[in-house]
Amino acid sequence: EQALEDKAEQLKENERLMEHFEQERQEMEQALEDKEEEIVELRASLMNLVTEATEQKTQMQRHMSDSQRSMVKQMEAALHQAQETINEREDELNGHLDELVMTKVELAEQMGKYEEKKHEALKFKSKLASTAARYTKLEAMYAAAQNLYNT
Repeated sequence: EQALEDKAEQLKENERLMEHFEQERQEMEQALEDKEEEIVELRASLMNLVTEATEQKTQMQRHMSDSQRSMVKQMEAALHQAQETINEREDELNGHLDELVMTKVELAEQMGKYEEKKHEALKFKSKLASTAARYTKLEAMYAAAQNLYNT
């Protein structure tokens, strides 16, 4: 009877572990979705910077006079600065992509562990049910044997 209680306690612990892994999986998926959204926003921001700088340069070149040529050089400097910002953002984006890949790998590892624990729990549950059935059968046989012995 103590063995059954121990096995039932192990089953409960396995179920708690499975719930914990499921919660971790969901949290990792949410973090992954958040990073993907952040990456999309960064890409859009980069594209807006490039488009804006290019449009300003094009407008300036159309109506250029000598006094405005210095302004074009300033704009080119601003464009160069925007290009550096883009490069920094791309580096940041690559960092986020690396994090994303690492998170996906961790998620896959956790899911593997979760599935393994789930499989172990199902095997344990089956063994526990089998043991309980045998125990019940033995109790019935013992009771029948006592009745025969007492009569």
